[in-house]
Amino acid sequence: MSCAQCGATLAIPTMREAFGAVERLAPRLKANAEKPPPHAVKRRLEAIEADLPRRREWAAGMQAEADARRGHSFDQEPFDWSLLRGRSRLAARAGLIGAALWLVWRFWR
Repeated sequence: MSCAQCGATLAIPTMREAFGAVERLAPRLKANAEKPPPHAVKRRLEAIEADLPRRREWAAGMQAEADARRGHSFDQEPFDWSLLRGRSRLAARAGLIGAALWLVWRFWR
């Protein structure tokens, strides 16, 4: 069935005719997908821009949930590495020496 005014296809009774119609349209559809017309690009960009606040809110909620599960936030002060000086430096050295000895034992036995 076709429109009496513009000739547009309204309905196709068989799959063979439907496949033929799609085959005839395939080059145009591929060209349109590769380089859409400016009005289509503008409409898509407007839809994305309209959705940005919702997406930002969703991302912020996901980040807050992840921070809550980890038990910290990036707003906190960073870890003070100077606390590792002194006694903990000795423990760190002992740990590194132990790890080195284990590696030597593991790979040269």
